[in-house]
Amino acid sequence: MAELVGLKDILTMLPYGNSLRSNRKNFQRLVGSRAAMKVFHPIAEIENLKPIDSSSVLAEPAELIERSTITPELDS
Repeated sequence: MAELVGLKDILTMLPYGNSLRSNRKNFQRLVGSRAAMKVFHPIAEIENLKPIDSSSVLAEPAELIERSTITPELDS
């Protein structure tokens, strides 16, 4: 089902196996604590202030996906 709608690589849609375990481990490392989430607060503040025009989403859905995949630079 996930493959039919283009969501086969989404974490919650992955079949159980090495790929899921690896992605789940990385996700936990990235957002597993309040301190880790503080990196994302400025981005969330900025993105939440931007209005979403429903007509542009219907015309160009890829733009919404592109806008929602902005990631911060993380300290290693």
